[in-house]
Amino acid sequence: MNPLNKWNRKLHRWLGLPFILAFIVLVVSSLSQGDAFQLPGWLAAVAIGSLLALLLTGVTMFVQHYWGRWQRARRSSRTAAS
Repeated sequence: MNPLNKWNRKLHRWLGLPFILAFIVLVVSSLSQGDAFQLPGWLAAVAIGSLLALLLTGVTMFVQHYWGRWQRARRSSRTAAS
């Protein structure tokens, strides 16, 4: 496995933790306060920031998968043609 891919997967896993924790805090606080719920600014920043980082690493992993598949197919067609 490519070292960059390995670090990307680790980063993606660890970025999920702050997002999950921020989501749990958000749900619990909204259920306890009812209609008067006001989202703290720092919590919104953590949730949105980690969500964007998760999106970036997730898209990278998705593209890497299909890019590798395309390269392998291209390589095998070149060796078969030779």
